[in-house]
Amino acid sequence: MRFRAMLLVLALAAASPLHAQSLQDARAFALRLYADYTHGEPDNLGRRADAIFAPPLLALIRRDQAATPEGEVGALDWDPICGCQDSDGMVVDAVVLQPAGPLRARAKVVLRFGHEASTVRLDLAAVGDAWRIADIHTRRTPSLLAFLRENART
Repeated sequence: MRFRAMLLVLALAAASPLHAQSLQDARAFALRLYADYTHGEPDNLGRRADAIFAPPLLALIRRDQAATPEGEVGALDWDPICGCQDSDGMVVDAVVLQPAGPLRARAKVVLRFGHEASTVRLDLAAVGDAWRIADIHTRRTPSLLAFLRENART
């Protein structure tokens, strides 16, 4: 009987949707996002977007880009990862991660631009074997997903 119970526990553990990635992996993902700014402006909305954004958010970003006429600016006219137009002088003061359910995490990122501080909150989702941004929250834009759904050109 004890052996069967052990097998049942092992089977349930193997089948349960535990974190495909750990919270440490989510933190490393967030730190890499911001470390890339030390080398200039990363192409987060271009070639790198597939490795950064979860599919639903990426689809809205791509829809806005595709619907924006050449030479014009779409609804997303800032870098959502830093919540800024220009990341020059940006310093990451803190990155705090919390679990947010199975395959989910929340990152609170405190950024400083000179004497001004701002907070960016990232909702992270495990997609396959990697972490991706599912939504971004700032004071100016409470939800990037909602903003793009309402404001992106169609």
